[in-house]
Amino acid sequence: MQHTEGNYERLYSKLLRYAEQLHQANKRRIRRGLIWLFLLPMLLGLILLVTGADRIVFLIVWVFCMFVICSYLITVEYVDDAILKAINEVSEEETQFDTLLPHHESLHRRLAERLAAEETQGEEEGTDA
Repeated sequence: MQHTEGNYERLYSKLLRYAEQLHQANKRRIRRGLIWLFLLPMLLGLILLVTGADRIVFLIVWVFCMFVICSYLITVEYVDDAILKAINEVSEEETQFDTLLPHHESLHRRLAERLAAEETQGEEEGTDA
């Protein structure tokens, strides 16, 4: 029983660590996307001034790039939100389970005692026969 509980706790802590690392990486991705969202118009405006090219072409490129960056930001935020919701749901289920079984350690001890008693009873019946 203890071995399984230890594996569960270790797996749960790994999952939480992984989710936190993924959340931090997503925060960096969002920050980079926002920086690009503000830098891109300035960069394209500078290129337009230096080259003196057609404004319509740069406007089309700018709008296309804005759509790409916004799609990227929406996707990253959606994935990050889904991960956080899943982790919160798992955490809530764990706390609900603990409230349902407030003395789960004593429950495990009683189950182990009952299993040991049944094993000894089975052995006694086996030796009587």
